[in-house]
Amino acid sequence: MKILFMKGKNVQMLLGRSFIEKLNKAEMYCNCCRLSFYRTTSQRRDGTLINYARKIFAMMFLVIVGLSVLMSCQQETEILANTNVQKENKQKTIYTRDSSEVKECIMEFLSDNSLTRSTKKQSRKIEKVIDLAKEPRSRSSNIVDEFADNFYVVSFSNANGYAIVSKDKRSFPIYAVLDSGKFDKYALQEKEMKPYIQNMIAGNSKEIQDYQKKIQQYNMAYQTRGNTGSSSLNKENAEQDMLKDGWKKERFTDVRLKTTWGQHIQRKNFYLNSLGVLYADAYSDENKKYHQLGCTRATAENAEVFGCTPVAFGQVMYALRDFSGFNTLKYSSGERILWDKMNAVSSLAIENQRFLGWFTANCNPTYLKKGTLVMNINATKFLRKIVGDHIDSRYDNCIVGNGDFDGYGWSEDKRVAEDFFNHPHAFVIMTASSGSLNYVSYHTFVIDGMIEFKKRIKGSGFLGTGMFRKWRDGIRHLYHVNAGWKGSSNGYYLYVQNVNDEFEYTGSNDAMDYRSKTAYLILWPKQDK
Repeated sequence: MKILFMKGKNVQMLLGRSFIEKLNKAEMYCNCCRLSFYRTTSQRRDGTLINYARKIFAMMFLVIVGLSVLMSCQQETEILANTNVQKENKQKTIYTRDSSEVKECIMEFLSDNSLTRSTKKQSRKIEKVIDLAKEPRSRSSNIVDEFADNFYVVSFSNANGYAIVSKDKRSFPIYAVLDSGKFDKYALQEKEMKPYIQNMIAGNSKEIQDYQKKIQQYNMAYQTRGNTGSSSLNKENAEQDMLKDGWKKERFTDVRLKTTWGQHIQRKNFYLNSLGVLYADAYSDENKKYHQLGCTRATAENAEVFGCTPVAFGQVMYALRDFSGFNTLKYSSGERILWDKMNAVSSLAIENQRFLGWFTANCNPTYLKKGTLVMNINATKFLRKIVGDHIDSRYDNCIVGNGDFDGYGWSEDKRVAEDFFNHPHAFVIMTASSGSLNYVSYHTFVIDGMIEFKKRIKGSGFLGTGMFRKWRDGIRHLYHVNAGWKGSSNGYYLYVQNVNDEFEYTGSNDAMDYRSKTAYLILWPKQDK
């Protein structure tokens, strides 16, 4: 055993005070026994028998103590092993960032040099992502172990510093970025570092708790992806309103999506299948009868809707079904996707349900009591996995919490508009919140049409105060959206303007007012030149 090579205080630290006290008591007990035994046998002159009895007793006692130590060590080893397994299982969740996602966060953060203290001449490159949880644990520092469970360390090449990134997607990703030096894991154990580490751990834990509370609120007050407005009442005519206001139409596209799909699932336990429901099962008499009866009962354990993200991606893929890569697409089972059997008007058709269930199940979904949560980045990854060789695409997460401090403004809009106008089959799949302080009400929709307007207008003035306002050529890009609500709220509701860097909503209620904390994917088929 390793304890044989430990000395002094180290032995006490390793074995614990309780075991040392046992040894001390045992020694006292042995001495008392020796004294008592010596007195009762002092009249006997056979010293050999006395010595022999002492040796036998001492050996028996040491054997008993040794067995208790062995059992204690074995029990402690089992507890440590179980603890490590629990920690490992705890870390492997749908919210865990992998190394590629960590690199994306850092590169997004570093893309804007003005936000870091590095000089413009200095370009930093990621050397490696360090996961301290995979290294041997230290008994002497629980705080370092807790740090390892919650954070990655990203080192930059040429001693250009390092960054600390949260492992959990439910919290702010970047906790620290150092401009110079190399990462030294032993420095984490220094006294000066402990307050910083404790603050990071506490902040990370608080953000995760807040996220969980929001999810609970989402479940309690569930409506289709947070839609609190009346989508059926959205009848605004933004195009005519802007023309009346003096804006001139410069260029425009047709509305590209012809589908009016919704999110409802016909059979929750049936269609949510990562391999794709087999043709024989999907088109069996039993399933056809189920569809004819219109059985749409939902239970607390199963999802009632696919969610807005799979529906948005599904409608775009259906619109591109005749292009290379899409027209020969197969389910994971190897069976062909039957585009010709899908319904453009209703997503309740068997093949629509089969397709949306397969796509949803492959995007690492979170099944809520009455819905399904699919993150747009997971849907983007799966789309690129299955048709990435046949499309051009760009994904941008315009969220401060993910390292983008510009947000979605005119610079992003200008890039999106040029790609959209230059490619007749381009689509933008956008996810956004209904308010800057709203972390619950998100929605994913498709931008499937665009109009560019121009007008001579005044800017917002110095620092937005209205002072020193100048006349400028105003440009607005008005977005037509497909909300994924069976045709409700489809229309022109969002615009971005160059003069005041505005991203605004033109509607009268909040049914489609999703324009904060934006993330988007723009894509078009490579054949679309």
